[in-house]
Amino acid sequence: MIRRAKNLVRVLLAAALLYGSGAHWLLVQGAAWAGMVAARAGRNTVAEALITTFDGRHPCRVCLLVKRGADADSAPRSARPAPTVDFAFAAAPAVLPAAEAARPSPDASLNFASAPRVPPSPPPNILRAA
Repeated sequence: MIRRAKNLVRVLLAAALLYGSGAHWLLVQGAAWAGMVAARAGRNTVAEALITTFDGRHPCRVCLLVKRGADADSAPRSARPAPTVDFAFAAAPAVLPAAEAARPSPDASLNFASAPRVPPSPPPNILRAA
């Protein structure tokens, strides 16, 4: 089980590296070329199939897709529109209480004499025996 997990992690890491480096376009392009050679070799000679595949004047749909995708990936970041984030809650200003109102006055005396001397009845749950 652990061996399968390690193999899965390795495959995912390899896929991430291929995608991050742009090599996924090379894999798709290679598959397109192989398909083009196979399809054209059935109609013409193998030499003619290779020439028309790699001359650049006879691209297939997959070749055009790869070109558009690779060009979009290699476009400079400044040419791409910046993503925008709309925070619906950012329009209302935050209202905080004044710091002076929260502080007790310095002449306020703490009078513990007025505190009740009898514990609350019934006692809090934390004090009850389990």
